[in-house]
Amino acid sequence: MQQHILHHNSKTITKNDRKVCLILKKPYKVLLVVRNLAIGGAERHVVNIVRNVNPALISLSVCILVNDVRQYLLPEIEQAGVPVFISPYYKNDPRVLGWLAEILRRENIDAAHSFLWRSDAVLALVSRLFGFQPIICTERGDRTLNVNRGRLFHIYDRLITFKQAVKICANSQLGA
Repeated sequence: MQQHILHHNSKTITKNDRKVCLILKKPYKVLLVVRNLAIGGAERHVVNIVRNVNPALISLSVCILVNDVRQYLLPEIEQAGVPVFISPYYKNDPRVLGWLAEILRRENIDAAHSFLWRSDAVLALVSRLFGFQPIICTERGDRTLNVNRGRLFHIYDRLITFKQAVKICANSQLGA
C-alpha cells in the first residue's frame, strides 16, 4: 500500500487511489481549521497540505476563526483554488461556535482537522455542542507557552478536546 500524497500536478493515479475513488464516489470533504493564516509553522503546514493533496481524492476547505490579524498566507491558499471561510468575529467571540457549526453543516464536511490549541478547543467544543464528528486535533507545542495557561489548556484538553477528537496528533511534551 502506498503511503504518499499525490500532488495536484501528478498525472499518476495509483491502483489504491482508484479504489478510494470507487469507494467514496466523490472526494472526501475535509475542513482545515486554523485561528489565522499569519506566518507561523502550523499555518505554513496548512499551506503545504493545500498545495499537495490530490483534489480528486480529498476536497479541502480552510476555515479561519478570527479576522483580527493580517492573513499573510491567505493568497497562497486562494492561489491553490481552495475555498476559504473567514470568520466575521474577533478573538474570543463565542458566536464563532455557531458560525463554524453552520459551515460544517452547510458544506457537508466529512471530517475537520484543527491546528494549534485555540482552534482545537473551538472545534472540539463545536463537536460537543453540535454533534459533529469526526474531528482531528493537532497541537504543536503551543500548550506549553505559559505555565498557568498550560494548566488550563491541560484541563480543557482532558475534559473536552481529547474526548471529542477521533485522532490527536501531539508534537510537544504535553501530548495526548
